[in-house]
Amino acid sequence: MLSPSISNFWGNWKDAFFFMLKIALVYGSWRVLKHLGEADPNFLFGAWEGMYDFIAKRLAEATSVILTLLGYSHKQYGRVVIPDGARGIIIANLCVGVAAFYIYTGLIIAFGTNWRDKLWFIPLGLLLIFIINIFRVLALVLVQLHYEQFFKLAHTYVYVVITYGLIFALVVFWMEKLAFKNAKQAMQ
Repeated sequence: MLSPSISNFWGNWKDAFFFMLKIALVYGSWRVLKHLGEADPNFLFGAWEGMYDFIAKRLAEATSVILTLLGYSHKQYGRVVIPDGARGIIIANLCVGVAAFYIYTGLIIAFGTNWRDKLWFIPLGLLLIFIINIFRVLALVLVQLHYEQFFKLAHTYVYVVITYGLIFALVVFWMEKLAFKNAKQAMQ
């Protein structure tokens, strides 16, 4: 029989190993789905492309509403938002946030035993990611209109830092406060 310190050491490493394995499986499954969806336009009977198109159009519509509220004259056609005086932007598949949705959801599902809180925490996180993406598209339109020299920087880096920073914060909150809440309460 292993001594308590060796058993505890192996238990910690085993938990860390399985968590890393789960992360690899979430990311790997995303890459497989993404590849299949890009290789075949009718993947999942067209639902894959339909999902991207649906989300992109909702992002463009929300951006259009906010631009109108801010007093900017613009046009919005499907995935395209064109403010007066700028070239406009098209919301491409890579920019709708599906990867962020999938990875966030996979991490929450993979970690913890508190299924009751997963049922509200996953939709909350997805909503926050979507809202951040709305403000990303809005910011890109405004940057293109007022500070076009910074468009590439804003498009390439700012969203990644903000969105994955939010996902990191949500996952840490999940891990620290909610993931094993029922198990902790039962032990008290």
